This record gives sequence, C-alpha cells and structure tokens, in this order.
Amino acid sequence: MLRVDRRYLAQGQVSVITETSRVNHALPLMSCGRALGNADIRIVDPETGIECGAGRTGEIWVAGDGRAMGDWHKPEASRATFGARLVGNTEHRKPFLRTGDIGFLDDGELYVCGRLKDMIVIRGQNIYQSVRIVRYWLRAGARKYPDALSD
Repeated sequence: MLRVDRRYLAQGQVSVITETSRVNHALPLMSCGRALGNADIRIVDPETGIECGAGRTGEIWVAGDGRAMGDWHKPEASRATFGARLVGNTEHRKPFLRTGDIGFLDDGELYVCGRLKDMIVIRGQNIYQSVRIVRYWLRAGARKYPDALSD
C-alpha cells in the first residue's frame, strides 16, 4: 500500500507520502500487483496517446496475449478500445486495450485511482468520484462502528 498526496493526484501527479502523522491529505491506495507473463502495462495520456512519464497518472493500457480481440459485432468501438497504439513509440507494435481506468505505476506495481468516465475536472483539479464515494462510506461506517477501523 502507498499513501499519496491527494493534492498532487488532483493535478495528475504522484507524490508518495512516507510519514503520515499530522498529514490529512494522504490517500491510501492498494497495489493491484505487477504484470504477469507477457502482459505489458503502460500509463498513457488518454487525449494524446503518448506514454506518461514516471510520477504521472494516466489511462491504463494493457497489451499481451490476454488482451481480448474486441466487442462482438462492434467493429468501430473495438478498434478504438482494443486496438490502441502508443503515439511516438515504434518499439511496441502490438495493440493495447484501453481500460478506461486511471492509474500509475510505482516500482512496477499498478495503482488504480478511478475511472476515466467518473473523473470530473473542477478548476483544473482531477476529482475521482469513485475515491470520494469510497471515502464517504468509510467515514459513515467509522461513525457507526468506531472500533472497526482501529489498528
């Protein structure tokens, strides 16, 4: 698990917080693990198709033998979602699946921040609705069951 600074995350950047005492802007995120087999995970700017650098969030794209070929009888949607290509990258020729998820890689571990469709931008800040909803329910549960979240 990593704790990231939610203020940087709102700007599309990743800033890991190592000391969380007296820090109220730390957001805990669980790793989804590492890519297995020949799976290739990239973090990509969803608007440009350019791979994001380290410390940036973007859309999660996946290539490899486990990638589906497309949606049944939906060739146009399939090309856009299942046949994505990295812009400016000639070394990787296999098509990627655009997951629609926003996340980042840290030391080879994948972290998911939310869904692209659920993200709204308010005054230049990326707001991930799924994170806000989970946080709401955790707080509501903590009020109802105060001992449930104790260490």
